Amino acid sequence: MIRHLGAAILSVLLAGSAGAVTVQLASGNNGTFNTNPVGAHSGVSRAWYDGAVGPIEFEAGADTAGVVVGSLASTYAMPLGDTTRYVYGLRDGTMIYFGSKAAPVDTYSFIINWGSIDALVPGGYDNVLMLSNGNTVTGTDLVAMGLAIGDGSQSNPLNNRWLLISDSTPFTSFTAYSPRAAFEFDMTVPEPATWAMLIAGFGMVGCAARRRERIARASA
Repeated sequence: MIRHLGAAILSVLLAGSAGAVTVQLASGNNGTFNTNPVGAHSGVSRAWYDGAVGPIEFEAGADTAGVVVGSLASTYAMPLGDTTRYVYGLRDGTMIYFGSKAAPVDTYSFIINWGSIDALVPGGYDNVLMLSNGNTVTGTDLVAMGLAIGDGSQSNPLNNRWLLISDSTPFTSFTAYSPRAAFEFDMTVPEPATWAMLIAGFGMVGCAARRRERIARASA
């Protein structure tokens, strides 16, 4: 049932200019980092990747606060519409490990809410998302794909996007960083309706198992 979240992904696939990486528009909700205290430099959560939900571990760089909420002028700005907690990366970046840092798992795709996208437009500076396999996606790439304006706008929906990042080569983590200001991002977990379907599905499986057990006892 978790895969139902993937059905919300828009059908247009755009091949990225960053090696084997592809990027699609996606849908999501801002729930990933909300269980971590504001200001934590590292922590754990759960997020959508590889078509399911699994644990992630994050580690903020020395020049970031880790989990934040709201905006701080000239430092970070909440992704448009995200009133919950999120993380950001400056020069030292913020790392996300799929699974955990101690036991990372091979991953091929994940959904991210990339806020106030910056690119190498005149007078600008690039956001960089680097996968552990060495492939990257930058704000400049997103502009070239038609997925962003790249001027760092905090209020333009075209510059604050839910994106599905995919690669044909596996990776176990990514680093988000920016030479100036910040690369703000949040990640996604299934919508509440999806969780409800999961719980209902587990309940039906349990009921069926108990029914089979009663029938087996009655016929013994």
